[in-house]
Amino acid sequence: SDQLLDKDVRYHKLIWVKQLMQNYTWVFFTDCDALFLDFSIDVGRWATDDDASTTELVLTGDHGWAMNSGQFLMRNGTWAKQLLDDAMKEPKHTHGCVGNDNAAFNWLLWGDCGWKGRGKGPG
Repeated sequence: SDQLLDKDVRYHKLIWVKQLMQNYTWVFFTDCDALFLDFSIDVGRWATDDDASTTELVLTGDHGWAMNSGQFLMRNGTWAKQLLDDAMKEPKHTHGCVGNDNAAFNWLLWGDCGWKGRGKGPG
């Protein structure tokens, strides 16, 4: 997409996830260099088609980020799609930290790195 031409290549996953949501209730994204160590955890416990469930995002984090966008499970819902759209619109290096999708998600969800006026999710 033209809107991502000036962005870090890691943003492109956001468009792929949004495209997959056109055909699936849940989309799981994982980086090609991800490593799974605990196979006893069933991701299906979160990915339910129960209409009463309000869960639209299951995320992983690490020592550097509350959300590490190298792995996430996202439900095809209004809130999740808006989060993807908002992350794609984040200007490069706006917050004084790295200009990648990890930073965009973390600023939108938690207001990391002192970016004022946000941190409550999309919208």
